[in-house]
Formats: sequence, C-alpha cells, structure tokens
Amino acid sequence: MRVREPETDEDVELVRRIRNACREWMTRDTSYITEEQQRKWWGSGPGRLWIFEDVGFGFMSEEGEKMWIAVGILPAGRGKGLGTEMYRFLAEQQGKVWAEIRGDNSASLIAALKAGYVSDELVVLHS
Repeated sequence: MRVREPETDEDVELVRRIRNACREWMTRDTSYITEEQQRKWWGSGPGRLWIFEDVGFGFMSEEGEKMWIAVGILPAGRGKGLGTEMYRFLAEQQGKVWAEIRGDNSASLIAALKAGYVSDELVVLHS
C-alpha cells in the first residue's frame, strides 16, 4: 500500500471525498464536508495527514500529551486488513497515539487491536 502526504489541492479534495464516503463512522462530526469547509480546515494547519492510495486516509493531531488519530477507509478497501496496516503506520509516526472508535464500528476496533493498540489508547464511543 503506497502512503504519501498530500501535496496539492487535488490531494486535499481527495481526502474530503474519502472522508465523506465514510463519514457515518466518524466520531467527532458525521456531517457532509463541502469543498469550502475542507479548504478552510486544511488552511488552518490542523495536523498531519497521509493518503493511503486507493484505500483511505490517516490523520494525526496533537491533543494534550498524546496524538489523536483518525482513519477513514473507502468501502472498497474494508475487510482486507488494510485498517490494521493504517493504524500501525500512524502509531509508528509518533509513538504515543490514541484513537476514538465508535462502539458500533467493530471492524475498526479489531483493526486497532491487531495493530497493537491497547485499551488505554482507545476510547470506544457508544453510537
């Protein structure tokens, strides 16, 4: 799986489309994001972002002493073990990271656990 950081406006737009395709699994905001909202968010320097080619994105932002991470996977990439690779990649970038996972998103929880996350690195939110 090829991983790269966004370099162009088209890359940032790609992340928006991926995020909107899996927004029902987001923990902080499940609303549809417009192009304008995405440009404004990206312009604020929100954190670090990676594109996992043809699969999804990974995002990391500082919160307190640890880095909060988010993963978005396109429907076609789900159920193939790619989420585990994505969670592992994000942990390798920083060390101390934590993720919020919806209580009804068992696939994401399993992927994080397989990647080596432990319960104190996960916040499971009830849907």
